[in-house]
Amino acid sequence: MLIYEPYKKVPLSDFVNELRFEFPNVPDDIFFHHIRKTANMAARQGSLIRRFALLHPESCVTRYRLESPDGEEICAILGIYEEDCCHGVRGVTRSYVPPEQGCLRACGRKVAWYDDVEEVLHIDPGHCGSQFRIALAVAPDMAACELPKSFFDRHFELLLTGAKSGIMLMSGRPWSNLRLGAEYYQTFKHMLRDAAVSVAKHKMQGAIKMNFGKGL
Repeated sequence: MLIYEPYKKVPLSDFVNELRFEFPNVPDDIFFHHIRKTANMAARQGSLIRRFALLHPESCVTRYRLESPDGEEICAILGIYEEDCCHGVRGVTRSYVPPEQGCLRACGRKVAWYDDVEEVLHIDPGHCGSQFRIALAVAPDMAACELPKSFFDRHFELLLTGAKSGIMLMSGRPWSNLRLGAEYYQTFKHMLRDAAVSVAKHKMQGAIKMNFGKGL
């Protein structure tokens, strides 16, 4: 069984309301498109949105697909941790993970690993009785009606700056402004770099980028 940690989300309209002051003639569907596009790009490039998946392996089942049930794209694995540090498991080479992750130990490749060719998470047969927490970086897809609340709480200006850039760089529209749009885009890139560094300092590091396919 694979259970994804829930987290709060906010509607796209919470971001659109702010943009309307600056672009009163832009239709909502254009706002939504550029907000989604910016959120997806920022999450993918900066690994800004983190969540855990809890895996309870079934007996003798060693291969698992990782697919978010709410349609978010899984774009990186940041760590795989075994919830056995209080009890111990023989033959495990482990190191402690940050204290905020509690009673967890980081897994070595002999315990759990992801095969990028098969697009499958493998669990060693000797550890099918353990529980695992998988730290993931995720990104909202381009059909999302809501975004993770951390975009609103922590990356609000970043998201608005990227959306403004995309709107202004549209050619042949009453609101087009290629020069200012390019400036906004450069500002967005700098803000994204700073946000990624900030998140990496406070969260799991050493992300492994990978592509995920459909379920087995």
